[in-house]
Amino acid sequence: MFKNFNKKKIIFAGLITLIPLNILAVYFIKENIGITLALKNMQDPEAINSLQEKMVTGNFFTAVVFTIDIVFILFLLYLLFKMVTKSLKNLN
Repeated sequence: MFKNFNKKKIIFAGLITLIPLNILAVYFIKENIGITLALKNMQDPEAINSLQEKMVTGNFFTAVVFTIDIVFILFLLYLLFKMVTKSLKNLN
């Protein structure tokens, strides 16, 4: 009984954590699009370097969040596979 409760807690906590992270990642993606458009019109090398550093930071954060998303999805698929195989064993 407690094993299922812990799995449900982990899934719920994962979803609660991933929702704001994904919203923040989408914000960074939109910001990076704006930075890319702004870089086309820039002449100052210091401003260009500053904006490129912001882009790298945003891209890194976005990549980490999407990697965590993929790991969470694979974990859910693992739990689903485990549940299905367990129920098939119980049928025999």
